Amino acid sequence: MKKKYLSTGSRIMIQVVLLIVLISSITLGVSFYKTKESIISTTNQTLINRTKDNTNSILDEFNKRTYQLKYISSLPEIQSFDWKLQESVLMRESKVWGFDCIYLVDNSGMAYYPGGGQSKTDDNFFSEIKKKQQFITEPWVNNSKTESVTTIIIPVKDSNDKVKEYMCGTLNLKNVNDIIQRVEVGDSGYAFIVNNQGTIVAHKNMEMVMNKKSIYDANAKDQVKAFMEKVTKSETGVQKINLDGKKVFASYTPIKGTTWSTVLVVSEAEILSDINNIAKIEILLLTSAIIVGIIISLAIKFGIARELKSFKIYSEELFKRNLTHRGIIERKNDFGKVLESLNTSIDVLHSTINKVKDESSNILNSNLEIDSMIVGVSNESQQIAATIEEISASMEECSKVTKQINLMIQEINENSQKSVTQADSAISLANNIEIQSNNANIETMDSKNKVEQLYKKCRDNLLNSLDKIGNVQKISAISKSILEISEQTNLLSLNASIEAARAGEAGKGFAVVADQVKRLAEESANAVKDIQLNVNESLTAVNDLSVTSKELLQIVESDILNDYNKLLNVTASYKGTGEDVKNMANSFFNMSNEIYISINSIEENIEELNTSISNVAEASALIAKNMTNISNDNEGIVEKSNSNKEKANALFELVDKFKL
Repeated sequence: MKKKYLSTGSRIMIQVVLLIVLISSITLGVSFYKTKESIISTTNQTLINRTKDNTNSILDEFNKRTYQLKYISSLPEIQSFDWKLQESVLMRESKVWGFDCIYLVDNSGMAYYPGGGQSKTDDNFFSEIKKKQQFITEPWVNNSKTESVTTIIIPVKDSNDKVKEYMCGTLNLKNVNDIIQRVEVGDSGYAFIVNNQGTIVAHKNMEMVMNKKSIYDANAKDQVKAFMEKVTKSETGVQKINLDGKKVFASYTPIKGTTWSTVLVVSEAEILSDINNIAKIEILLLTSAIIVGIIISLAIKFGIARELKSFKIYSEELFKRNLTHRGIIERKNDFGKVLESLNTSIDVLHSTINKVKDESSNILNSNLEIDSMIVGVSNESQQIAATIEEISASMEECSKVTKQINLMIQEINENSQKSVTQADSAISLANNIEIQSNNANIETMDSKNKVEQLYKKCRDNLLNSLDKIGNVQKISAISKSILEISEQTNLLSLNASIEAARAGEAGKGFAVVADQVKRLAEESANAVKDIQLNVNESLTAVNDLSVTSKELLQIVESDILNDYNKLLNVTASYKGTGEDVKNMANSFFNMSNEIYISINSIEENIEELNTSISNVAEASALIAKNMTNISNDNEGIVEKSNSNKEKANALFELVDKFKL
């Protein structure tokens, strides 16, 4: 079954119609949305302004009444604070200004009514008066007169600005209701006043006021509750709610000084009625635009079909391989330019077909020459492949040799690494030897210095002691003198005893003294002998000690100090030997390290050589493989060449079919 195609004109017509519908729909939709938003915004602002105007009118009424009460409170009779004077004035002024009643409440809560006596006010009401001082009470219904009444309360102050009383003016809300009832918005819009509890204060339907109807009655409580929450916050705004079974826009504004708010209500259907009419007009415009688009699209379609007729004839001639046909240009438009370009292209194609026909015979001759060249290339490639295989085998042998060399170098490298490690250990040992020899030298030098100091100290002490031995010898000489004196004293005492005996009785006392002197001389002689004995022993011991000390000092000076010097020489020599060992170990370490680095370099070079040999072997194998592939490809080229000859013949035959 032949597939049915949609003509270009039809496609363009459909696209134009769809474009018109899309643009018109978007334009009209945006316009409708903007118009609707503008009308709603304007309506909301108008409602707010009307609500504020009505609220201001009500405020003016209350302010006027408040001013009247303030005027009355300033009268001398009222300022006298004498009820007898005040009563008649209040009755007169209430009639003049249109108050139902004006009465006073003193600071104790007692209310004074003109012509009606006095009574105690409600405690809650009086507390509210004391707290607010100036305010408007919630309305109450006077059923006897079927009217709604409120009371305006102001403070009455004396000349010292002290509150003495409160003036209460009872006022009929008829004027307020008249203001509310005169409000009209459109066909169904109206206004009312509601307090914070939702009770209707003023309404066009006075029965709702008299019966104290609530806005919550017969309405969706959730929506009304949300609406009243905004009203009780003393806000000004517009909200969409269901009221009395209708969708309405409700504008609200608080009345200052009261708990009341003015509400203005307009039906949503009434506001949107103009918008619906606009929507109908826009639908008509959209339908008209679609019809005009279809008419324009049909005109475009027929014009394109007429222009495409010559192209259809042209394509049929080309299908018949007739390159002599040329299109006739009737109009100088885009289709004429395309037809002109198509004629030029056919001229170029005509020339190209002639060249293809000529080149086809040249291709046949070239294929024959390629066949002979490919045979020669195939033979040479086989010889090259054999040579490459020999090179590859040689490279494999070289690779084995380099691997063996690499293993040997790795062993040498390990040994050199061990040498480096041992040299490093030798350096550490030499450093320890140097440190220990240096410490030994320092300790020996310190010990020698201490011994020399001790030697000098002992020598000086010994010399001082030897000098003091002379004092001991002096003691011995003194003791000899004392012994001689004691002997002489003994002789004197003997002579005295003899003289006392001669003197008889008179010399007895002298004889006693002589005996005592003799005995003292004998004791002194014995003591001196003991001293001489001890001094002689001390001199002998000191002489022996002096000889021994001199021998000890001589040994220290001749042997120990010389041994210290020898030990210092040995430690110095040990220190020099440690430095020599350290230098030798450093030299050995450096040589071992250089050998290790050289071995690593040789190992890296061998590895690179081994890699290169492997790469050469792989390349040789790859070349051999490629040469084999080339040989195989030559066979394929021969086949392709034969195929090209067949295709060239076919091309020649095909070109020959064109009418040139």
